[in-house]
Amino acid sequence: KKCIANMKASPEFQRAKVVRCNQGQAHEFARLEVLREGKRLLLPLKNIQTFRLLDPARIDESEFVAAVSAKGAKKHGEIVRWNDTSLQVDLWLIGSVAVCPSTGARCGLSGS
Repeated sequence: KKCIANMKASPEFQRAKVVRCNQGQAHEFARLEVLREGKRLLLPLKNIQTFRLLDPARIDESEFVAAVSAKGAKKHGEIVRWNDTSLQVDLWLIGSVAVCPSTGARCGLSGS
């Protein structure tokens, strides 16, 4: 909950209109908050060149929880290609085991 609150309070999140986030279970609450905040959500598919774009304006709010799952994203999302120049990703949410509080550098899994 604290992580989500920090995310929502950040100026980067507040300014963002399109947020990219991975589909792992660890990111489920972040994906849900992205939609609840009225931001479009970009989810990568297994094919690295394709994504699903979820637009909260086109999804009934009662469907948000289902929409952030892989199955729900397939139902509610539109396919976009990585090189779609009409889409600008404003924020990319990346998970990490730990981050340095002063620099924000990732530590732990997949970090250096």
